[in-house]
Amino acid sequence: MKTSTSICILAGLGLAFTPVLAQTPPQTLTVEVLDQRVLPQSEVDGLKFSELSALAHDPRGGVLYGVSDKSTLFRIGFAHDGDEITELVPLDGWRLEDETGVDMKSKQFNPEGAHLREDGSGLLIVSENGPRAALFDMEGRWQSAIDLPVVLRDASRQRSAKDGLEALAEHPEHGLISATEEPQAGIERTHHTIHAADGRHFSYDTGDIGKTNIKSIGLDEHGRLLILERHRVEGTDELKPYLRLIDPAACREGADCPTVRAGFTIPGLEDADFEGMTGLGDDLYLLVSDDKVDGAQRSVFALLRVTAE
Repeated sequence: MKTSTSICILAGLGLAFTPVLAQTPPQTLTVEVLDQRVLPQSEVDGLKFSELSALAHDPRGGVLYGVSDKSTLFRIGFAHDGDEITELVPLDGWRLEDETGVDMKSKQFNPEGAHLREDGSGLLIVSENGPRAALFDMEGRWQSAIDLPVVLRDASRQRSAKDGLEALAEHPEHGLISATEEPQAGIERTHHTIHAADGRHFSYDTGDIGKTNIKSIGLDEHGRLLILERHRVEGTDELKPYLRLIDPAACREGADCPTVRAGFTIPGLEDADFEGMTGLGDDLYLLVSDDKVDGAQRSVFALLRVTAE
């Protein structure tokens, strides 16, 4: 069943730098739910396939890589026809290991976000504990530590122990971009900031809908940031997912970036808690949830088409 939601919300007028060429930011964002699949917890190579917190699509191999917050990595056979998911099968699993072969879980490495390097040289993975980031090969072996902006390396700035690094991506102009799940301590709870390796900052406010948590960051084909957010309805356990688009080139120094956002629901799976997102090309994105329903773990995969005008 297909659903679509389009909401136009412009929030502020920019931050971080003045672009060489002024850009007109998108006015609307439309999210169309094309298909969904539910995978119950299973076992792959002796590891529990569940609690995925990040996804990365490898178009060269026609597979997905899923990272769990238990420091495990999975290779997933995946295909789609543009409207439906035609293949979704866990294939292999590995534990993330340091350079000496020690399980990263024992070192309190708690993955929350992942990004496949454009050249296929490995997976960038961030841990909310530390906080820290590292490059791993495609079978979960540590390759090198990744430098992070100073403001993100300081755990004392986190709002709480569980509100550390949550998402990252690589931007062709600004380098590695990353963000914490919640704004850092002392910052208004509705005011998020995304940090770039080149020193730029992209901030925005969510006061129009309330407090949100950043869960994942991706890029569209124009280099704009697509942010997966989650809003918990005050006084309830209801979770509402949103996608938000920011064009760094449309930002202005000294003010919040203009954004457009759209909420969406998955028919029959309104309780899905989406954690990870990866781009598939042609305005298509795949999301994954980390859910526990009636004591049983499940992963909901949702295929979306996201368009901006």
